[in-house]
Amino acid sequence: MQDLNPSLQERKIDVLFDQSRGALATSALASVIIALLYRNYAVPVYLFGWLAAYLLLTGYRYYRIHTFIARRTDFPDGQRRLRTFLVGAAASGCLWGAGAVYFIHVSPQHYATVMILVAGYLVIGAAFFYAVFPSVFLGFTLPLISPVIVYLLYRQDPVLQIYGILLLIFYGYSVFSALRYRRLATDFVTYQFDNQSLLQNLQKKQAETSRLNRELEHELDRLRNAEEQLVQEKDKAEELAEKLLTLSSQDGLTGIANRRHFDEFLANEWNRALRAQSPLSLILCDIDHFKAYNDHYGHQQGDRCLIRIADVLQQYARRGGDLAARYGGEEFTVILPETSLESASAIAESIRQSVLDIAIPHRASETENIVTASFGVATIVPQRNQQSRLLIALADKALYQAKQQGRNRVAVSGPQLLDTSAEEHRA
Repeated sequence: MQDLNPSLQERKIDVLFDQSRGALATSALASVIIALLYRNYAVPVYLFGWLAAYLLLTGYRYYRIHTFIARRTDFPDGQRRLRTFLVGAAASGCLWGAGAVYFIHVSPQHYATVMILVAGYLVIGAAFFYAVFPSVFLGFTLPLISPVIVYLLYRQDPVLQIYGILLLIFYGYSVFSALRYRRLATDFVTYQFDNQSLLQNLQKKQAETSRLNRELEHELDRLRNAEEQLVQEKDKAEELAEKLLTLSSQDGLTGIANRRHFDEFLANEWNRALRAQSPLSLILCDIDHFKAYNDHYGHQQGDRCLIRIADVLQQYARRGGDLAARYGGEEFTVILPETSLESASAIAESIRQSVLDIAIPHRASETENIVTASFGVATIVPQRNQQSRLLIALADKALYQAKQQGRNRVAVSGPQLLDTSAEEHRA
């Protein structure tokens, strides 16, 4: 039955070529031994002509087989190689058959027995080496053994006829053995081919797995890089958001808190003081005669003055809950949680003195020849029926008193201011 699997057929041809090298070497050695054995009985020209023809044929076949094994990929057509091998095997069988008949004919009977045994030996060897392809086995053995059997059976010598019958039986048994061995050899080649195919598939799978692993590692590296970039972008975004938040809560000129941040901070501290029933103090600061300062020195110099005053106020907002802010224009404020009216008044006085110490010239001032500031201080323990704007109103009235009293001074909210403001806010 012809094998329908081209790959398996190629593998069987490979096995045939691999095994045939040993068979060719053995048969070449046998031909030399036969030539030496029959040299005294055969005509030298026939003997050495036969030996030379067989050795040349065997050498050429060995060369072709060796070339194929060394360069398998250069011979893609397996069936053509098989036909070439079959022709070579048939030619070798014909030479052996012709030589065997000749040597049996010219030699004594005991020498003929040797030739018959050699012929049987070659048939057995072919059954082993060529049985994977019955056509090759028959192509070699039929030209070899058929002439010998026919010659022995037609001889008048009973002994040679018996040899012929035995050789015919032996050949029939050899064919049976070759067919049986063919099944074993085919199963072995099939098993070997399947294992090789499985190994190749496993190697392909491993290569594919390795490729996928490399791609996965590359993808993981890409994801890690992307993750690192995202983290960096997140850090940048958070930093930018923090900067934006800071900018949104900072006064653009002085760098301290702006009015928006002041309102939020005061609301939070008011609620906290309400829950804790602790005092909350507020200082309002106004630069004296600042319009005259701007008119006399110019707005750029006025901005520098505001920055220096803001720096002074910032120095006195030391605690975590304190806040110095620009309230608007030339007005500043300081929130002092958990601070009594006396302490807040003392801090306001220190700020006033620090403003004098920096001695910013102000020739247009009606108070001093340097920049001065007036301060209003208020302190409240918040109650539930009150709002934070009450504290601002008290500090503002105290600041108004400081200005009415001649500026460059600190005024605090007295009981009468508290009563008046409380009535106003309840109303």
